[in-house]
Amino acid sequence: MILVDEFDQCVSNMTDWHLRNLQGLGVDGKTIAAAGCVGTAKVEVGKTYWQPEESGKPALIVPVTPDGSFKGIVDLVALQTANPLIWWLRTGNGSILGAWNLEKAAHFNEQLTVHSDPLTWLQAGCEGIVIVDWKAHLPLWFGSIEHLYCPCPMTGQKLKTALKRQTSLPEIRVGTTRHAA
Repeated sequence: MILVDEFDQCVSNMTDWHLRNLQGLGVDGKTIAAAGCVGTAKVEVGKTYWQPEESGKPALIVPVTPDGSFKGIVDLVALQTANPLIWWLRTGNGSILGAWNLEKAAHFNEQLTVHSDPLTWLQAGCEGIVIVDWKAHLPLWFGSIEHLYCPCPMTGQKLKTALKRQTSLPEIRVGTTRHAA
């Protein structure tokens, strides 16, 4: 599976009706470009993953990239705009939508907004991030971020719980005893 080709097909599926629908939801053309473009597909879904299926449900497709460009697509998120709190991943290789904003917040010591779902992120102009895989080791992503803001209290609690749960320290040995390798 080549995600760039698959996503290219999803972008080709977009019609004026889809664009008007997104605009009606508060997602404008500038935002679509900032997201690395969006597409649409008919999908068959499981608990976590989706796959293309002509007889499936229509879904909005958003690429997961490290920098917002087509070059680095690592996953594709499928969601239905009527129920944006539920989404599916294509490969499971993506953890965060808007990862470039995480790097920017760390570099400039800025507050980072963590949105509850991909549609809310799109409505916010692709500012901030969305955690699309809550099983990812989140302390690796947030280690250099000093200020997080979660507009949705449920997302804030979920993030707090995930970060506490996933923090563990290695055994630390002190002294002059050396261990053979």
